Amino acid sequence: MLTKKQVKKAINFDYPENIPQLLNVWYHGGTLEKYGEELKSLIARYPDDIMWHVYADVWLDWGLDVEHIPMENYATVEFIQPKKHPLEDWKKLESFLRKVPDPVKIGMFEGLGKLRQKYHNQYLLYIQLALFKEKLDLFRGMENVYTDLYLNRDKIEVLLEVFFTYAAAVIKKCVEIGVDGIMFGDDWGSERSLLINPKMWREVFKPWYKRTFEKVHHHGMDVFFHSDGNIREIIPDLIEIGVDVLHPLQPDTMDIKKIVQDFRGEVCFLTGLDVRFLPKVSAQKVKESIYDKFKLFDYKKGGFIIGATNALLPDIPLENLKMMYRAIDTYRKKS
Repeated sequence: MLTKKQVKKAINFDYPENIPQLLNVWYHGGTLEKYGEELKSLIARYPDDIMWHVYADVWLDWGLDVEHIPMENYATVEFIQPKKHPLEDWKKLESFLRKVPDPVKIGMFEGLGKLRQKYHNQYLLYIQLALFKEKLDLFRGMENVYTDLYLNRDKIEVLLEVFFTYAAAVIKKCVEIGVDGIMFGDDWGSERSLLINPKMWREVFKPWYKRTFEKVHHHGMDVFFHSDGNIREIIPDLIEIGVDVLHPLQPDTMDIKKIVQDFRGEVCFLTGLDVRFLPKVSAQKVKESIYDKFKLFDYKKGGFIIGATNALLPDIPLENLKMMYRAIDTYRKKS
């Protein structure tokens, strides 16, 4: 495994000795269940260079009543979604605000502290997705949110303030534990474009992201940001307000070569393995694809962390996963 210092070099364009890996975090539970001990031994043989801790606060702490929806064609893969949106009626806002959880009191950092103690010389990443947009979607409902941005902006701002305060408490605790980076996320892109008008995004959401990222940077931590879909229009904004590492750059939604051409040296890319491609091809094609990705993203100054574009699902053949690890291990040492 690379040290914390070596990972920081990659993020900061400081000529890293090697390309960091953040891959094993993306496994879906169904994939781990399907391949069992054989996959676990692969993960142990090729560990991530970045230690990570994921906490799904929106399911565990905000009182959402959820249901598990089987994903088509996968017996062991499910979507989790709320049975109802607790703020579908704005009359419930006051009651909702009285029940906002305190992340420090609910024990969400226990596993993170243990990781820091065990891997004191490795880079430690805390992953907390659903920062602003996705919390709004879950609590209010996506269609309602899009209407509210025009008709109930004041109430949306109240919720964004609440979510920011919650995130600030998370950041403060991460500082105390000694975390090196925090990954936030909101899926802003469809397969063709941004989900809302970019002007609206800049007016409403950009200031809140900026305040959040400034708090992270104030304490010397890095900002990782996850957003699925085509977010090309706001990548310059994300860089401007302090995103250090951008994930995932999905090749079926954006011209990735153009993204690299336009933003290389300005933001570190966490990407490389197209999860929609991996199930469909031979192991040899996987090897060739990974080599192509290293040629595209590798930059002597840094700015590349090898990872997956989304969850590694059970439809990926085990032979392809084995080849994936071998190819990454070979090519990143040659880079």
